[in-house]
Amino acid sequence: MKRPRPIFPDPVKRLDSRVLDEPEPTDPRDRVLWQFRRLRFLEWCLHCGTTNPEYARMRDRLRNEIAAENLGLVKGIYARNRRWFCSDGGDELISAGNLALMRAIDRFDPWRG
Repeated sequence: MKRPRPIFPDPVKRLDSRVLDEPEPTDPRDRVLWQFRRLRFLEWCLHCGTTNPEYARMRDRLRNEIAAENLGLVKGIYARNRRWFCSDGGDELISAGNLALMRAIDRFDPWRG
């Protein structure tokens, strides 16, 4: 019996050093996927034991950049639903939202969407 072809190709085959050489797109939606592709490539390189310290710095800088661009999401969700949350400052909820944002950045697969 023939094995079914995977819906998504093997991510290692799609990760190539050319990812770092791609020019930055002008469309904001394409730019987000471009950022995530670079982030996944850098994480894969570090996971495989690459000793290039620049990759770790690039990964951290890119991760912080993605988080800073999406920080408004957390604050916007809190502002829209403020009356349903506790009446104090809400700093704990915003902090929990920021942690969830960082977890979402780590889990997002740009090839799956």
